[in-house]
Amino acid sequence: MKIYNSLSLGLCCLGLVPGVQGSVCLASGHEHPAQVHVWQENLPDKVVYHYRVSNLADRVSIPTVVVGYDYYHGVPVLTSRPARIRSPQGWTGQIISTEESHNVEVEWSRNDSSHSIQPGLELRGFALEVPTANDSYRSFYTLYFGDGRPASSKLLRDTAHRREGIR
Repeated sequence: MKIYNSLSLGLCCLGLVPGVQGSVCLASGHEHPAQVHVWQENLPDKVVYHYRVSNLADRVSIPTVVVGYDYYHGVPVLTSRPARIRSPQGWTGQIISTEESHNVEVEWSRNDSSHSIQPGLELRGFALEVPTANDSYRSFYTLYFGDGRPASSKLLRDTAHRREGIR
């Protein structure tokens, strides 16, 4: 197991540390792999960003998903508030803001432990509606595993919705 300092972790998340691969960087240095994919749906009156969370860990569930939070710099990055938050069954989403920034983040939490994203599974249904396209909604995510450890990285582009006939 390799343990990196916070600078290395941040560079890892940006893909700048040679020999370190993967889409997830962990603050603790422990490996709880996960991925969050995003795809953008352009409609005449709004844009919807859809998120798919995959828990690739062996034993630890995911009870919390955050979009628009750069864990390694400790800042929210969404430059506008979503008009609507969509949540999968058993989850609740909320906008989180701070006094230090006009930016926000969106946090989804499961309503009870039976709705956590279990190891080896993925969950769809997380979505944010905004009036116009905004690249900050395709930037960063942070996940918190059931043991409290965070994982944060850049969102991955989701192309699976095309293969599955979702438009």
